[in-house]
Amino acid sequence: MFFNSFTYAIFLALVVCTYWLLPSKWRNYFLLLSSYIFYGAWKLEGLLLLLGFSISNWLLATLINFYQGKKRKVFLILGIIINLILLIFLKYYNFIFDNFKFFTNNNSLDSAVSPLALPLGISFFVFEAISFLIDAYKTGATIPGIYCFALYISFFPHLIAGPIVRVQQFTPQLDTRKIFRWETFFTGIDILCIGAFKKVVLADNLASLVDASFKTNHTSAWDIWIIGSLFSLQIYLDFAGYTDMARGAAKLLDYDLPINFDFPYVSRSISEFWRRWHITLSNWFRDYLYIPIGGSRTGENRTYINLLITMTLCGLWHGAGWTYVLWGLYNGGALIVHRVFTSSLIAKWLFKETFWGHLSAWMLTYLTLVIGWIIFRAHDVVQLRAWIQTLITPTAYIQSSHYLLWSPVVVTALLMSKLLFNFSQCRYQFSELVKLRPMLYVIVLFLLTVFAPQSQQFIYFQF
Repeated sequence: MFFNSFTYAIFLALVVCTYWLLPSKWRNYFLLLSSYIFYGAWKLEGLLLLLGFSISNWLLATLINFYQGKKRKVFLILGIIINLILLIFLKYYNFIFDNFKFFTNNNSLDSAVSPLALPLGISFFVFEAISFLIDAYKTGATIPGIYCFALYISFFPHLIAGPIVRVQQFTPQLDTRKIFRWETFFTGIDILCIGAFKKVVLADNLASLVDASFKTNHTSAWDIWIIGSLFSLQIYLDFAGYTDMARGAAKLLDYDLPINFDFPYVSRSISEFWRRWHITLSNWFRDYLYIPIGGSRTGENRTYINLLITMTLCGLWHGAGWTYVLWGLYNGGALIVHRVFTSSLIAKWLFKETFWGHLSAWMLTYLTLVIGWIIFRAHDVVQLRAWIQTLITPTAYIQSSHYLLWSPVVVTALLMSKLLFNFSQCRYQFSELVKLRPMLYVIVLFLLTVFAPQSQQFIYFQF
């Protein structure tokens, strides 16, 4: 049941209407049931996994809170290990098996072992459970009831692809008396419309071009740069569109989910980009991995190692493949270079606080990101090596580009992102914008009807 499907639209409408018609005391139970129906529509086995996962993590958190001293730490470590083993087995089993088969040159294993289907959203709800256990250990706060925790894990708007929500962000909302307000309702519709436009009208139309382009050999370096730029737009619009639709659906039920994107392509450094891109995941890795292993408190050399470890694991989190590992290493290296270079005299001269300094910093950052997205999207290491070889070959820049006409699309999209960012930073009278709501709904409905291609799965569903 994809967010961008008619089936989901019917499901969401039924859930929202029933939710507000029910007495307050039954609403959270109804949301839990609805979330299980939503997830069970994928696979019944997946629903059983989600149920067992929720119960086991709640019991572990209860034990952490019940005991004192070393036993608390034992249960914390046990809980983290169990969650990571589950994630590794279900998500990386095929990757480990394929690499074992490759290095041992033993193809006879194919018939003996069947590949595993990846449960939807497992990377997200495993990380939420680990953060829940760690926070329970650190704070000793009261553990929410089993049904509250189960709803926190399974709440359908963020269940499949985030944003990654902390328990302290969500469970207090369960105890808040919900009163239907038209303003809140229409705010949810606004966010849903924006998300649907990003995903269905923009990202899905880019997807067909990008997918075909990554199946083609390219001898022009300009082609690769433009294709990488188009994918940078596609993955942003796809994932930001999902997040907007998730936040909009939650808002219809008077729940708030955290913002996950903050105009990442206006960033003037790679570190700023990671503060704006997939914010809840970046914060998770910062709080539960980077800082615990030392962060930037243990000297420069150790800081560089910590950055490489964190970003490599971040890359591996995104997918079971060597291109994701390389993408993580690349981003870790880029963060290290930025950390070293930013304090140099050359950087202060090139990127000084002027228009041209800001433009230079932005262009360098964006080109760095495009290379990263090429690594991320490549089918395998063989294709990646061929494309990088083309990018560093001078003669590849004198060959004509088949995608040159798409470059104005990239430039226009980036300019629009900058303009929207500037607009969002200005003080404006929201009441004036409210008058445009009917026009917004009509335009989005028209665009969804006319320009929507065949419905495509969200990119981050595979993670």
